[in-house]
Amino acid sequence: MKPVTFHIENKEIQFEVNLMGRETLKIDGHLVSKKWSFPNTKHTFVLDVYGKTEPFYIQTKQAFSTGAITVQLFHNNVLIDEGLIEFDFPLTNHIRSKSNNEMFTTGLIFVVFSMVFGWSKFFLFIGLIILFSSFFEGSNKKETNKESSSIHPDE
Repeated sequence: MKPVTFHIENKEIQFEVNLMGRETLKIDGHLVSKKWSFPNTKHTFVLDVYGKTEPFYIQTKQAFSTGAITVQLFHNNVLIDEGLIEFDFPLTNHIRSKSNNEMFTTGLIFVVFSMVFGWSKFFLFIGLIILFSSFFEGSNKKETNKESSSIHPDE
């Protein structure tokens, strides 16, 4: 996963999330904050910019349907920039090539195991992506089959 990088004046703010759901915030290469990815987690920090010390924070939003995390940078509680971290794993690419029943079962296993055994939210996130993908792929295949089986009078 590629980190999201923001630039404010001559400062580089880098935010990344690892596979286990650990969020890391670095400013100019120095670690500033490290937290587990939970809803409404904020990474607060201050920067010497605009001739004074200013408060900033980063907040994330997880989109289960797209498999991405939106990273938002705020200054004085105003959104000033945002970036996207996309999850593109060999595991999910392999699962997408499976049939809908296999995708549904795999997604269900991820969701149930993450809830029962206390796995990280990352596995719940992946399970939900796989579940939603199985429904989306199923509806697309049905529409394609209807179109291909219809008789065209022009032929």
